[in-house]
Amino acid sequence: MSTISNRIEGKFLVVEDKTALPMRCIRTNRSIGAEEYRHWDLPYIPKWLVIVMLISPFLLIIAPFVVRRRCRLKAGLSKSVGRNYLLLKFFGASLILFSFLGSLLGILLGSSDIVMFTLGFAPIFFWVGFAILILFASPLRVIRQDDDLFWVKGCSVTFLESLKESAN
Repeated sequence: MSTISNRIEGKFLVVEDKTALPMRCIRTNRSIGAEEYRHWDLPYIPKWLVIVMLISPFLLIIAPFVVRRRCRLKAGLSKSVGRNYLLLKFFGASLILFSFLGSLLGILLGSSDIVMFTLGFAPIFFWVGFAILILFASPLRVIRQDDDLFWVKGCSVTFLESLKESAN
């Protein structure tokens, strides 16, 4: 990992691949321990592919052929903030799981109302859960890539300001 060589553009952090950020939480800007400092492997997913995936999650099979560029960096995320993202991932995965297993639960309970409700809303549960996992379950996302630079979204304003100050 190289030392931090970045610039700030609005609310985005522009970094090169294999960059190490300071040992502070990217959300709270507080100092963190070594166990909270980790490697992130962030894919660059073009906006058109996100839209395609949200329209039809089954088109995910094309993603490995499109997502070739990844931004690897080291950054910190405090345990409390990480816990919130873990809960969000759990919620999204639960919606997807319920979209498949809800009818089975209704059959086991002998409730035709649960079966009909689940069958009627299964596509919505699946789509919402999938959207949560793609769009909101990670604190950092690469929103643009140009040559060897990546525009990373998700750092707090205070964290970005502290990077500006340390660069001066």
